[in-house]
Amino acid sequence: RHNYGSQFQFAWFGRDGKPLGNVGNPGVLNGPRISPDQKTVAFTRTDEGNSDVWTFDLARASAARFTFGPDFEGRPVWSPDGKELMYASGASEAPSLKRKPSGGVGAESVIVNPTGNGLQLTGISRDGHWLVYTEASALHSVISIRSLEDANKVVHVEEQGRERDGSISPDGRWLLYSTVPAGRREVFV
Repeated sequence: RHNYGSQFQFAWFGRDGKPLGNVGNPGVLNGPRISPDQKTVAFTRTDEGNSDVWTFDLARASAARFTFGPDFEGRPVWSPDGKELMYASGASEAPSLKRKPSGGVGAESVIVNPTGNGLQLTGISRDGHWLVYTEASALHSVISIRSLEDANKVVHVEEQGRERDGSISPDGRWLLYSTVPAGRREVFV
């Protein structure tokens, strides 16, 4: 939910659209992702121009900083078992994609090196084998689906050159994504 002055407030809403309450404090927040066990929310928080991944423990109602890099770190995605968070890290226009144990203890590792384009994680297959992300420049974007076991196995989805927001269905058979076939963004399967 948006408040004026670039501040945002995460909030719960029922299926009927009625507000159920706020989550955490307002701030320059985006990209909330609920953990598979539904106990924690990972999100991007920007303070004084520095973006990092944060987590919010729903039972304790407390937030904790998860990444501490000097560059952009954000757009988190949970692994299907909830044991890792994956996120973009580095210069915001050409980051790498990294992973780190969700408990915060342990080293981060690079999944995808910078490609020269902006990288945005958008999903992971339920079996944890395939990572979905968008590679985008100012005028062009493509969805990439990369094997987490073999970096040489990559599938690109590029019809209009404006594909974004890829997500794999729970059964692993379908890709949901958006593109602009005729002047407005639409959703395709």
